[in-house]
Amino acid sequence: MVAPKHAVGTRREAWRRFATWLVLALEFELGADIIRSAVAPSWNDIGQLAAIAVIRTFLNYTLERDIMRSKPPEPAEA
Repeated sequence: MVAPKHAVGTRREAWRRFATWLVLALEFELGADIIRSAVAPSWNDIGQLAAIAVIRTFLNYTLERDIMRSKPPEPAEA
């Protein structure tokens, strides 16, 4: 069973919008964790923050790369 061409484009656009919101949410979550650890830091909190920051940065990077790859190519201007 093959999906119509417009359905594939619609799904891709929906995925792109969802991924964009995920990237934004991950950035806000990281900011919230930084603020929380700045209020009452302990070495354990700082270590957890570092691990969380690395994981979220990797997720952001891969999501943004996938978003850029899924965008249709823009027509070249003559």
